[in-house]
Amino acid sequence: MGIEPIGKENPWHKPTIAPAWFAVAWKLFDRLSSRRIFVKRQKPTAETIPGERPHKGKRSHSARVALSYDLFDAGKRRALVHERRDEVSEAEENLRRIQDEIEVRVKMIYNRLEVTRAMVEVRREYLAAKQENACLAEDQFKQGITLASQRDSSRAQAVKARAGLLDASLAYLLAQDDLNRTLGSTAP
Repeated sequence: MGIEPIGKENPWHKPTIAPAWFAVAWKLFDRLSSRRIFVKRQKPTAETIPGERPHKGKRSHSARVALSYDLFDAGKRRALVHERRDEVSEAEENLRRIQDEIEVRVKMIYNRLEVTRAMVEVRREYLAAKQENACLAEDQFKQGITLASQRDSSRAQAVKARAGLLDASLAYLLAQDDLNRTLGSTAP
């Protein structure tokens, strides 16, 4: 049992980063659209000059575009732009905070994975030694060198070592599952 390499995960599958990123994008859109709210949109109109015949050889068309803009809006536009800018900075700060939290959590989980992987290797070696000891005790019992209680004791130690290996393997699998959950990927 070894550690499977974990490549770069798709950031859209992370359960907490994607909503924060969308919040930043939405706040940026609001900020950009707030600058255009105060221009009243009107359709451009095309007129012909009175007294001329536009379709009889003379080109006498004129075009007029009328837009209205409040010059003195008592600071409403500026206040709205500042409000949206503050919302964008707040959303960006939330995104940075969430990314930092996830980074710290992933580092802790990687450390736990390393520790549990080392424990699995140690428990595996310990189990091999106890199984060898149990085989030697069985052979010595058959030859009449040791008692049945000593043979049973070495068997019990081998079973206990196997339980320790299973416990370490479970801790490793739980750490892997925690890492998958934190990164937002699902277990196969």
